[in-house]
Amino acid sequence: MNRFSTRSKLAALGFSAALLAGACSNSSSSDQTGGPDGAAVDVTSPPADGTADVLTGDDGASDAGSNGDTGSPDSSMDAPADACTADPCVTELAAGYQYECALLSDGTVRCWGSNAQGALGRATDAAVNPVPEPVAGLSSVVQIAAGFYHACALRSDNTVLCWGSNTNGQLGPDGPDGAALQLTAVAVPGIPGTVGSIHMGGYFSCAHLIDKRVYCWGDSEWGNMGGGTLLDSGTFVPASQPTPVEVTAVGTPEELNAGDRYNCVRTSSGTIECLGENVFGQLGRGDAGLTLNANTTAPVVGISGATRLFESEAYHACALASGGVQCWGYNTNGQVGADPLEAGTAVQTPHTVTNLGSIVDLSPGGISTCALTSAGTVKCWGSNVFGEMAKAPDAGTTFPSPVDIPGVAGVTQIAAGHETICALLTGGSVVCWGDDTNGSLGRSSADGAAPPPTYVPAAVAF
Repeated sequence: MNRFSTRSKLAALGFSAALLAGACSNSSSSDQTGGPDGAAVDVTSPPADGTADVLTGDDGASDAGSNGDTGSPDSSMDAPADACTADPCVTELAAGYQYECALLSDGTVRCWGSNAQGALGRATDAAVNPVPEPVAGLSSVVQIAAGFYHACALRSDNTVLCWGSNTNGQLGPDGPDGAALQLTAVAVPGIPGTVGSIHMGGYFSCAHLIDKRVYCWGDSEWGNMGGGTLLDSGTFVPASQPTPVEVTAVGTPEELNAGDRYNCVRTSSGTIECLGENVFGQLGRGDAGLTLNANTTAPVVGISGATRLFESEAYHACALASGGVQCWGYNTNGQVGADPLEAGTAVQTPHTVTNLGSIVDLSPGGISTCALTSAGTVKCWGSNVFGEMAKAPDAGTTFPSPVDIPGVAGVTQIAAGHETICALLTGGSVVCWGDDTNGSLGRSSADGAAPPPTYVPAAVAF
């Protein structure tokens, strides 16, 4: 549920720390290898099949989200570095379930939308929270990531702090027991190394270390962390792992995608390996409903030469491989780019998404998917139930082929949540559209003026 920067790749090429600081580089985390956004670099080139240009490169990802890193194996194309023009200036977005969070250039974090189970890190649990407010106790943050009802932040001192729901130990061993909520950020102990990036699953959390090891904690019932004992139900015990445990793959993990109840990695050999729940085919093994859960990784069928793995918000995944952008898994509204009436609602092997053109990033949300183009515009496909395609819902609820999102330009990051889409713009402002049930579009007006329809992208009122 995240997104990543090009800092590690650019640093290897000899770029300076100042250049790597990226857009809105006022961050207090100057002791890191860079801020959440890296400097511009041309990473587009024709794919092997000769179709329209898509993003290529040897590392990168989404998050969900998703996020900057501190020298992680995960990285992606970021927008050109530019000075902050917005006040406050946002440098990164993370989309959870009916809530959003923003990392600001001063190293603090603000969240808005649903505060169910404490996801916003605030004491009140009002039904609607349209105004972004700070998460208490956070400073010097360099990356954020959001799960269903919990979120985490990576600080410049290598500390990971989390807040919200702890139903499965997703806040770490020092979080509250059982179903208690944590309304302020608590540090996660036991991560054995320098964290390159953090990734949130639905009810679990992960850290991808700069030495490329992966450690996760929280919900492990579905085999998504490896290990455990298989029950007759197809689930595994222990059902939760509050202390970080290593998740291993056959190949070396270059990138990580923590989905709702599953994990995928892109390996150094260009394969994608997944483990965890498979009820919607999100493991890409061609056997949804047969192998429901798996606690060891296996390659996604038909993927080779993968250069990107994009962070997912829920039950489907996408990667860039030799055949272009390919998605698989949950497809109720065409979010893998295939008509659900023809391909079904569980696409068990990768489907190639067409009509994308040149893209620089991609964000698989809950029931929709959005791509950031090299021109700074956005294309989306999947659900339009809440206007996620920037169309009135009566225009149709399912769009399996990418459509252009009007009125949005100069985008540097796209963050697709469950039913809400947000875009970070050059200069540090944010626009959102889609579901606003819990104020997740961040729209409020001091003068009482009526906001535009929710399917029309509009600014978040910081």
